Amino acid sequence: MAFHTKMKLTYFCLLIFLILLCSSSILVTSLDSCASNLVQLQQPIPFDTKSLLCIPVWGDHNFILRYAKASSNIWSFIFSFPTNINAYGAIGFSKNGNMVGSTAIVGWMPSSGAGGMKMYSLDGKSTNEVILDKGELYIMNASSIAAAGTSLVYMIFQLKTTQPSTKLLFAIGPNGVFPNYPDYALSKHSGHISLVIDYSKGKIIKRNCNPKVPRRRHGILQSAGWTTLMILGSIIYRYFKQRDPAWFYLHASIQTIYFLAGIISLRLYVIELLVIVIDFFFF
Repeated sequence: MAFHTKMKLTYFCLLIFLILLCSSSILVTSLDSCASNLVQLQQPIPFDTKSLLCIPVWGDHNFILRYAKASSNIWSFIFSFPTNINAYGAIGFSKNGNMVGSTAIVGWMPSSGAGGMKMYSLDGKSTNEVILDKGELYIMNASSIAAAGTSLVYMIFQLKTTQPSTKLLFAIGPNGVFPNYPDYALSKHSGHISLVIDYSKGKIIKRNCNPKVPRRRHGILQSAGWTTLMILGSIIYRYFKQRDPAWFYLHASIQTIYFLAGIISLRLYVIELLVIVIDFFFF
């Protein structure tokens, strides 16, 4: 009897492991990084990508910016983000670091696959002051492409300029709301950051985060630690505590995991606060 109980426990643990493994595999396919190569796209990129520099501009949402100076007055850009944000992603070029007065390039790719990419002039804060197909950017070879076999969107474009603005803005739209034909009205973003970058070195020299946007990793770890694993541990303890001591140890292990997840999430949150304070006082 004890042997069969241990076998059931082994199969149960194996099932949990496989579920976590599959979940992590799905997550990896939706992430991009500067350490990874550009995946094969459904159509060729209209410029050379070998010399592109790469900057992870917004880790919370896995926003990645790749760029290079193609000629004396042409700059190439590839801005990528995962489709699982279920919102539009935007990059803005600003003269003074402010959103008002900047020009934004916005891309989106709903689950239906009918994505798009548009330029907007941000003349004010209200919706009617965000003007479609207007701005101070001369955009060439623009396209928004979903990468095959992944959950990534690549916004590909070139700017005709001798020097693009070093003051960049990045924004994420409200969940499930996308610009639509015919007016492609742009809903107010749900979060944003502003950066000052050094194009020659491929580095961020100043970062201003939106304090209203929580750390996604912090939220994920906290949710996993204090809900999913806690419920699972309680179920195991309640229904299997009389069958075999091994169930007690499994319960204790799960309780320990969610406790550690909570500690890690708190540590990440404190680190983020320190980064914001350092950016504010020293840059």
